[in-house]
Amino acid sequence: ASKRKMPGALLGLTTALWLSLVFNLKGLGVRMIPQVEAGFPHLSLPPLSLIEAAALFTSALSIAVVIMAQSLAVIRSSASKYDEPVNDNHDLMALGFANIASSLTQGFAINGSPPRTSVAENAGGRSQMVNIFMAAIIAMILLFATNILTLIPEAALAAIICSVGLHLI
Repeated sequence: ASKRKMPGALLGLTTALWLSLVFNLKGLGVRMIPQVEAGFPHLSLPPLSLIEAAALFTSALSIAVVIMAQSLAVIRSSASKYDEPVNDNHDLMALGFANIASSLTQGFAINGSPPRTSVAENAGGRSQMVNIFMAAIIAMILLFATNILTLIPEAALAAIICSVGLHLI
């Protein structure tokens, strides 16, 4: 018998939003998430000269090595919990393509995130469908609901991040 788990982070975020609306926390001076630009990021090549590329090379290589090591550790750990096969080459190629796409939209480096994996597992997620649903929800928020983010207290996000960190420890 499997135990059904509640998505605690989502419940906490929803509760914080509800409290913010009911008690007008923004009007009371509570710091809220700043406005996020609506819509998807624009595709563009970052301006980069050969000299800048050479200067960034060692840092970029270091970041890539850390991402590969961390991501493979998370992938293997998660797969071993559920007795699933691992294909390192396949996973690293996917990370590479994700990082290329992220670089073209001025995004952050993509990795196999221990906190995101922990949150998904704690909420009962066991497959990559969690990430697909998460991406769809983020897309819907970016397209239609960025204004609602300004009603969420920054402290609520900090609490969620701290609880995930404590669980990881």
